[in-house]
Amino acid sequence: MLSKLTLFQSYSWQFKWFENVNKKNLKNSLVIIKIYHKKKIIGIIPFEKRVLFNINTLHLTGNPFADYSDCLLDLDFFKINQDAKIEVQNFLLNLNNVDLIMFDKIRDNSNLHSLFDKNFFVSKKFFSYQLIN
Repeated sequence: MLSKLTLFQSYSWQFKWFENVNKKNLKNSLVIIKIYHKKKIIGIIPFEKRVLFNINTLHLTGNPFADYSDCLLDLDFFKINQDAKIEVQNFLLNLNNVDLIMFDKIRDNSNLHSLFDKNFFVSKKFFSYQLIN
């Protein structure tokens, strides 16, 4: 079962948030990554792709308004299938047209944090993590 869905994690809210926050910046786009296993959805990771000085960065959606950022995951599936975690990590690290992935406001007990081992994220101030491709 996917982690509990809230209004703020629904596609319609994500789209409205993106539409209103990014009215002036046409280079930015909404990127929703869906993770499947045998036609069953096991994860949804909502990103905003920002382009600044020809540098493509992915940020979890919700900033600057979110208290914390996270994703939806079938935690039971990932506990049993450790190889799936590695596949998702590799997928994220090898995304085309992405130079940097920012994970801001990630809590230690979050779904997203559970995808990675404790040494994967390099912590910065204010619960911010960066992955550079």
